[in-house]
Amino acid sequence: MFSGLFILIIILSKLANKQYVVHYGVNGFSPEILSISKNDVVIFQSDKLDFWPASDLHPTHLIYPQFDPKKPIESGQSWSFRFGKIGKWRYHNHLAPNFTGVINVTDGKSINDSQMTQDIAECEKYTDISQRQKCWDDLLQLTVINQGLDPAFDLFVKLYQVDPSIPKACHGWAHILGRTAYSLFKAKKNFVLRKETSYCGYGFFHGFIEKLLQDTKDLKATRDFCVFASKQLKDEAPGVYGNCLHGIGHGAINIDDSRLWGNFQAMLETGLKTCDSALTDSSELLQCYDGSFNAMQQNAYHKDYKLDIDRNDLFKYCRGQKEQYLDSCFYEFTGLITDVTKHNFKKAAEMIIKEAGDKKFIGRTIMKLSADFFQDDIANKDYTQNVLNCRALPNNLQKPCFNGIMIGFIAHGEPEKQYIKGLEFCKLSMLTSNEKDGCYRMILGQTVKRGSPVCNAVEEKYRQYCNG
Repeated sequence: MFSGLFILIIILSKLANKQYVVHYGVNGFSPEILSISKNDVVIFQSDKLDFWPASDLHPTHLIYPQFDPKKPIESGQSWSFRFGKIGKWRYHNHLAPNFTGVINVTDGKSINDSQMTQDIAECEKYTDISQRQKCWDDLLQLTVINQGLDPAFDLFVKLYQVDPSIPKACHGWAHILGRTAYSLFKAKKNFVLRKETSYCGYGFFHGFIEKLLQDTKDLKATRDFCVFASKQLKDEAPGVYGNCLHGIGHGAINIDDSRLWGNFQAMLETGLKTCDSALTDSSELLQCYDGSFNAMQQNAYHKDYKLDIDRNDLFKYCRGQKEQYLDSCFYEFTGLITDVTKHNFKKAAEMIIKEAGDKKFIGRTIMKLSADFFQDDIANKDYTQNVLNCRALPNNLQKPCFNGIMIGFIAHGEPEKQYIKGLEFCKLSMLTSNEKDGCYRMILGQTVKRGSPVCNAVEEKYRQYCNG
């Protein structure tokens, strides 16, 4: 009798909890983010690829060590795991850690404002910045999935205001929102383009278009979406189309063919060939090339797909590139130089000048250098050193360097209020008249509408630079 009751309890228990399936394929885990209740079961399966789903962090899996099959799951097989702990559990494919997912385990109650406030407070408890950033990442992704883009963008703005380290992650977060929002677009639900998609250097479109192209393999449909989005947002976010093309460069990199892994040039050329086949305008091609080189330098930096970078020879991949690709290669690999030089601007500038000093694109590369350094420095209260760094460069590179500072304010400033710190900088007494003029020209031209109270509050001679 007891045995029969025990069996009945087990059966009822299993019936009370749901089962979900996460499929692994060439584009990673699907769904990438899944919300379940405590004690629900997730079945991980793949038809054609071996994989190894396991808890972060890679490679130790110690955040949720039980969430780990301890070995690869062969193609055609599956592995099940019952999630008995409430939390947001990030995981990855141990065999290809660039592919990640999130299992959100709740107590079964719906998310409300109180829960959101609690989640934000939980993230703030992390003292380690990398763990805190992961917590913010999870929260943004789950907000998109559970509540839609509008609340996610509202949260995006709130998060920016709670921690001085957030501007550094701003562009990356926009990527996250874009990639996650694609799942809404694909499902034809709860997806509306907003001007906020331009936040933080249009990173939203980089992530969104990358996923769209990788998923559909349809270049024409991807470009059609870019045209549609640029028309929708032409007055509020005029840079949409160019940044869509950057996203195409991202998504065109072939990450599916494991035979290419470890061969930087072979993988890169899959993206460059797509750019060349689809575009003819030189400025559009540059945007697309940038996207391909950006994707590859990130893959190499994170050691994905058996790639790596040489920290003692950062630009080695650039030397063998064809002339039309050199600009984009130097531009994008400069994105790693802050880390490689441990935030030493003088050393970084010397590296670039040594490698590309006589090239016509050196100005754009120095602008990128300055903007990337400012990504870390925007939270500072004193920008004297940034000014001195630019003035220490050869005369022909000083203006591009100052423009990079302005781009830093625009791309990493507080959403909707990028002009605040930018205009404060323009007022600095240490700036020359030419530096001031260039500052107002860029900040006002890209962030302030003509006739607005902000525009009318600046000196009259600069009001002509306001947008519109």
